Amino acid sequence: MAAVGGAAGAAAAANEQEEETRWLEAMGLHAGAAGRAEELIEEFLEANNQLDGAHAAQVLNRMAYFFEEEELRFRTQHPDLFSRERESFPIWDMLEAAVRPGTHSFLQDVFSAVEQRRDDVLQAAAGRFLAAAGPGLANVPSLQHSHFMELLTNDSMEDKIFKWVDEAKLPMCCYGAGLLSFALLDDACADETVRRNL
Repeated sequence: MAAVGGAAGAAAAANEQEEETRWLEAMGLHAGAAGRAEELIEEFLEANNQLDGAHAAQVLNRMAYFFEEEELRFRTQHPDLFSRERESFPIWDMLEAAVRPGTHSFLQDVFSAVEQRRDDVLQAAAGRFLAAAGPGLANVPSLQHSHFMELLTNDSMEDKIFKWVDEAKLPMCCYGAGLLSFALLDDACADETVRRNL
């Protein structure tokens, strides 16, 4: 009987240790994801400040891929776009890095890149990043207080989105459609979409 009790205790201890190991691995994954996002943000800001559009576009494409992968990892378990469970996944730390006070210029610079017309490659990379990170950015810290939503629904940006969707020119019509799906969460934008019959 004592042997059975001892075996059960050992199994419980092993399970506890395994759970702790998983938790520590997850914490390491979170820290690694946030650190990688911060590095890429700094690299983009530096390239953008030096007017190196090719390098800035390259960084944004890497960031888009990184955010797409982590968002997919989250959405396979939580299909609801507005789920607060995102906070338990590495994607949340990456999103927080993108909107952390002092890095607001990052989002503003990405929106400026997507609105400009002189560099098609940079514009497409910015559109891809915003569409990839949009599901999370729309919810950080909440839908009502999202800096991303504020930038997305200003008049000049909305006009650009409507134009991209209406012109149906690749790749911006695809990214524009993705961004419009978030902008429609704003009542004024939803009304304007209906008025334009888009």
